[in-house]
Amino acid sequence: MSSLKAVTTWSSKRVGFSLCLGVLLFTPAHAADPDVLYRDGLSYMDGIGAEKDLERAHALLLQAAEQGHVDAQVSLGRLYYFMPGKKDLDVTREWWLKAAQQGHARAQYQLAILYLKHAGPDPLEALAWMHLAQENGDPRADRVLPKMTERLEVDSGRLAARIAALRGKPVAYENEQAVPLPVEASPPVTEAADVIGQTAPALDTEQPEQPEQPEQPEQPEQPEQPEQPE
Repeated sequence: MSSLKAVTTWSSKRVGFSLCLGVLLFTPAHAADPDVLYRDGLSYMDGIGAEKDLERAHALLLQAAEQGHVDAQVSLGRLYYFMPGKKDLDVTREWWLKAAQQGHARAQYQLAILYLKHAGPDPLEALAWMHLAQENGDPRADRVLPKMTERLEVDSGRLAARIAALRGKPVAYENEQAVPLPVEASPPVTEAADVIGQTAPALDTEQPEQPEQPEQPEQPEQPEQPEQPE
């Protein structure tokens, strides 16, 4: 009996080991790797290296973003910005806010544009996040921030306090009231491509100066006609 029990126990262990080995062999080692999920999701979203499939891209990016992958959070927010049937700017803001709070410069820039265009709009939040985007090295912020500062009327003390709060401790969105400029003086609405990070927003509404027209040369005086003899 003891020999039979030992054989049975050994067989059970062998079966268990074989099952575990089978799972390891037939399950991709990178199946839950957030970096791989992000890269695959981006390929399906942009149709680069794979046939474009937004549903599959969404599933992969969501898995990576939920594991804290900051670039996946930015791309997932972008997907919610334009994806047919799933477009939701509130969800876009949530994912970009998560990435922006981790110091992601592109997320901070895009979040600032979102607050400028859609979230209220909220000039205070827009300016605060654009300042952080500039500090963290987004080159578009260098061009856009001076124009926003010139055209948005926000109390400088409240702006400084908000920037300090965002620098020191990430906080959830709070809709602080700012004083917007009249509609005619507000920055124009930009295209969707600006918000998803493809181009910088066209905040410059001034018309380029027209080149001066060259002066026309003076016409030579016509010689007087000689008097006709009588």
